[in-house]
Amino acid sequence: MRIVLALALFASAAMAQDKPQQAAPAANKPVSSFSVRDTDKNGVVSHPERQQFRKEKFAANDTDKDGKLSKDELGAAWGQVFKRVDVSADGFVEVDEYVGYFCGEAANVEQSTAAKSVPVKQHDANGDGNITQEECVAYRALVFKDVTLKDGKAGEKEFVSAHVRVIFEAMDKNGDGFISEEEFTLVPNPATGEPEAKKAEVKEPAKKAEQAPKSK
Repeated sequence: MRIVLALALFASAAMAQDKPQQAAPAANKPVSSFSVRDTDKNGVVSHPERQQFRKEKFAANDTDKDGKLSKDELGAAWGQVFKRVDVSADGFVEVDEYVGYFCGEAANVEQSTAAKSVPVKQHDANGDGNITQEECVAYRALVFKDVTLKDGKAGEKEFVSAHVRVIFEAMDKNGDGFISEEEFTLVPNPATGEPEAKKAEVKEPAKKAEQAPKSK
């Protein structure tokens, strides 16, 4: 389950301060990840949009530019995500904040038909190649259960470590402790739900050298 969840899908961080901070004003709410990925603003995230988004995220997260992501790099990136998701600035992320950040303010877990009716195992629930906001809500609500403690909240440390763990379980295909650009940007084929395989190079058979006619 964790491996499938991590595919719809982006180091240890300091624990939140003991004293809760004042709630951030509504004007400071971040732009949702769904809105960023939906570049043509048609209300769905298409297969090409997902691929392009992952390429851009890889480039941004690969801070040492060695062509691969370490757990420290990915952890640092998710530490920044935590700060954006924690809109109330109380040191914890709850499901409404989590789903709202990834799927948009209009997203509502309780009102999502997909979240109520089917156990969503992949981001694109109906396999049509597009991710709707409702699919996003259902998927993220399910992912949230995997990154939170029993109280339904996630502090920064467990939030970061859980995302890094789940992503590496899914994407580090060769088990070398790093995620390559190819591993990170691989998006399941909308027709099959399986990762897109590279087309094998077809080598033409070597032509036999023409023999010179034998002299009589």
